[in-house]
Amino acid sequence: MSGSVSLSDVPERFLDRNSWTAILTFAGRRQTALELLLDAPHPDASPEFWESTVPGTPLQERHKVFQKGQILSFAFREHLFNGTHVALGFLCGQSTRIPVPREGALHLCPQFATERLVGQDVEFAGVTVIEAAKLNTPAADLLRRLMDWMQLQRAVGRRAKKILQHEAGTEFGARLTTRMFDTVYKAVFDSPRGHPSANGL
Repeated sequence: MSGSVSLSDVPERFLDRNSWTAILTFAGRRQTALELLLDAPHPDASPEFWESTVPGTPLQERHKVFQKGQILSFAFREHLFNGTHVALGFLCGQSTRIPVPREGALHLCPQFATERLVGQDVEFAGVTVIEAAKLNTPAADLLRRLMDWMQLQRAVGRRAKKILQHEAGTEFGARLTTRMFDTVYKAVFDSPRGHPSANGL
């Protein structure tokens, strides 16, 4: 999709450049910086991880880098929640990327190094991110509208798949494929609170 970037490229493209540069400088390598950005545990909780990753670095500096990473991670999730950016990823077993629901974004943990968004009951793999203003293709717009419609059906207590599929066909017309419906239905209903089910647009 034109304008989209992989999750591993998000820090330099969409997040605070000064904080990312500071993490890069501390880490020495981009891959290490990505791992430190989110995947690293707190320095006090797992000093052996930090010692193996960035040996000999002062504890105070480790704390600063960890904090910067946490702030960047939360800023990214806020972008998704506020709708300025859209993340797309694969649920487990699916071959089509679907939008990550906005309302669940704050509860997903971005793992930039492996390009995944992981929550307690969901995992998106192969995540890409695009500015919402650039997400204007007909297919992307249809996916967005279908996701919103499906979440509304769940919110009012409706979930009968055959009935919803018939109504969705009437609502969205011939461009709605069975595969698209099945993918979004699974994302919305096979999980607590309407967030996608625990496995990987």
